[in-house]
Formats: sequence, C-alpha cells, structure tokens
Amino acid sequence: MGAKKVCSITGSARGIGAACLRVFARHDYAVIALDVLPEGQQIADGINQQGRECLFLSCDVSDEN
Repeated sequence: MGAKKVCSITGSARGIGAACLRVFARHDYAVIALDVLPEGQQIADGINQQGRECLFLSCDVSDEN
C-alpha cells in the first residue's frame, strides 16, 4: 500500500472551502483545514468523527509571517 495522499485547503471554515475539504476527505485524502475562523475546527472535528483524517490549523495565508 502506498503513502496516503494529503491535501490542504485554505478558507476551509465555510462555503466552497468547507465543501472541498469534505470531498477530498471522502476520497481518502488526509486533509489539512486552514482558516482564520475558529469554525474550521468544527468542520475538522466532523470529518474526524466520520473516521477520516483532518487537522485544523488557524492561520491567515495572506500574512507571510
């Protein structure tokens, strides 16, 4: 068996970003949810409760630091 595929999604706390996160998770990717909104943690928790792998990181990708 090969290595697991990993995908990171920015803006994943709601809307298109959250939908993309769920789709990749359903297709057996380990997903990383990136967002400044704390609701991203709830999305990640829901994915993890379904037996998928999701890590939420609170960050602003528009800020280089």
